[in-house]
Amino acid sequence: PDTEDPKTREFVEDAIVAPLGLASAPVRPGHYRAVCSRGMEYELYEEEIDVREHELTTVDAVLRRAFDTPGWASGDFHLHAEHSVDSSMAVDARVAHVAAEGVDVACSSDHNFVTDYAQAIASQGLERWVQGMVGIELTTMESGHFNAFPLTYDAGPITKGSFRWFEVPPADIFEGLRKLGRFGPERTIVQVNHPRSAMNGYLNDY
Repeated sequence: PDTEDPKTREFVEDAIVAPLGLASAPVRPGHYRAVCSRGMEYELYEEEIDVREHELTTVDAVLRRAFDTPGWASGDFHLHAEHSVDSSMAVDARVAHVAAEGVDVACSSDHNFVTDYAQAIASQGLERWVQGMVGIELTTMESGHFNAFPLTYDAGPITKGSFRWFEVPPADIFEGLRKLGRFGPERTIVQVNHPRSAMNGYLNDY
């Protein structure tokens, strides 16, 4: 890239999440372009600001709706948080990020761990903005990765409802996931993740 072009030196300094519309965070003094967003249903707000040492700089943004979606709900059905081996994000932060992006339904899918977002949503007062759905990504080393939802949350077991997958045939895994369904096996969705992946891709392996 052209190192003389100032745009090649642009980067994201910080992402400040404000699910209820108000937040603050420390940043280094300097000149910034503040970008405010709330998912695809709203227009972006952008403003050039100068942050000075030991001073508070305010961005007062009004995000205007780009289009209406009556009768529709957006959802993310593949979310990881701190109960997954590949994520260090706290459950509260995961929920806040989802709400701030305008996602209506947040479905947990931690690796081999059933997570319920209900408490994290309620403790932050986000019930109006996002609803939680209990799910899992059953992660095997033999036959692939499978999301299942909506599930019943079982607070008792260590993994909150996940089960043993080692040497279990795929048909039995699918049956086991459907048995965890909150509304019965027939109304439980089993999703095959990255099925053509060279590593743990279900269709590739079988």
